[in-house]
Amino acid sequence: MSTEDSGHPDVPVEYATWRKNRWEEVAGPGGKAGAVQLAMVSHPEPGVPGLPVDGR
Repeated sequence: MSTEDSGHPDVPVEYATWRKNRWEEVAGPGGKAGAVQLAMVSHPEPGVPGLPVDGR
């Protein structure tokens, strides 16, 4: 394993590359995190059913 060009001497290039690609897969355009953001809440009242709205 090479540690050159990874931005830090203790981080292998393979890991840095995987991490960058994984970030793009999750947070990039069309990523999985975007699907969470666009999800619709079908419950008519705010909050989670069964839990108080004010947190008490």
